[in-house]
Amino acid sequence: MKKLIMLLFTVSIAAIATAQNTYQPGYYITNSGNRIDCLILNIAWKNSPIEFQFKMSENEQPVTADIKTVKEFSVDNAYKFKRFTTKMERSASDVNKLDREAQAQWKEETIFLNVLVEGNATLYKYEDGNMIKYFFSTGNHETAEQLLHKEYVVNGVIMKNSTYKQQLYNLMKDKITSTNTFERLQYKKTPLVDLFVEYNGDANSKNLTAKQNKGSVNLKVKAGAGLAMLTTENVVNNYAMDFDSKVVFRIGAEVEYILPFNNNKWSLFIDPYYSTYSADGNNGATSYSAEYNSVSLPVGARHYFYITNDSKIFVNAMISFDFVVGDAAIKYNLNKLDIEKTSHFAAGAGYATGNLSAEIRYDFSRGLLNRYQFWASEYESFGLILGYKFL
Repeated sequence: MKKLIMLLFTVSIAAIATAQNTYQPGYYITNSGNRIDCLILNIAWKNSPIEFQFKMSENEQPVTADIKTVKEFSVDNAYKFKRFTTKMERSASDVNKLDREAQAQWKEETIFLNVLVEGNATLYKYEDGNMIKYFFSTGNHETAEQLLHKEYVVNGVIMKNSTYKQQLYNLMKDKITSTNTFERLQYKKTPLVDLFVEYNGDANSKNLTAKQNKGSVNLKVKAGAGLAMLTTENVVNNYAMDFDSKVVFRIGAEVEYILPFNNNKWSLFIDPYYSTYSADGNNGATSYSAEYNSVSLPVGARHYFYITNDSKIFVNAMISFDFVVGDAAIKYNLNKLDIEKTSHFAAGAGYATGNLSAEIRYDFSRGLLNRYQFWASEYESFGLILGYKFL
């Protein structure tokens, strides 16, 4: 059984390896001002890059270009990065790492900034891990200035330096006169993008975020069937109970959050399902039985590999928390071993197109008799799960 599982996973990974084609039309501009049209590896950057890969044609080998030789690059009319040497304030937003003073600590850096809104006033974003800073430029757009927002701690209370509100009021008061607009303005992408689009006007504004990755939620109903194997042994007297492989059925749902970066190839999900297992056996002298109905709550991560815009292969890994439903036990002679809640790891690979998905999943061994000191058990399963996405 395990050899079959390994074979199927190997075939899945091999198929995945040939399913990638993420080089898309774009360009870059050299230090001397030359524009080079090419194919750029579009990874829908989460963090601001310092380099990128490109090809001059589909059949050529990729080449790496970096921030030292390129002052601008763009791909798919969605992601555009411009190089600036500017003053940078890198205060943390992590509560445990906040500064003790409101004053900004500036340091000159050369960075790529992600263009969010392009126009008379242009908005940029810089991201590094959980640190996000916004910048703007005007005029000839040869320099960029950071919109200052800094959280700090005074006597255990979190305070905010919200200089960015005054910066934007000074910039935009010729067209947006309401001070409340700026007083309520959050230091977040969506409200800042909306403000810059409003200020520039539709005719003079290009909102690149419209084509950039955004987070989204999928809801699915799922059902499946597979084989489950159970073995039990008393480690003191080596008394073993081996049950034949049994078909098990499962029904459940899934809530999936598609992460807003890397071309929406990563997601997090919760996949609750109900399953039922029942088996009998004997070792010649003794008959035994097992009943195990459970609700499992897998929590995991998934990675997609796109074949077309509407067709993709995926792999996932998860930890599952398993809860007993009803009277779950292993019985032999007049003895009864109660099964309690447990947890286990699982992994899967599958294919999705449109609203439909199919997944092969292996649930690694879980111990069902952990409450008993001298009993050991292994319950594992392998099966096919079908899904339908309705949202």
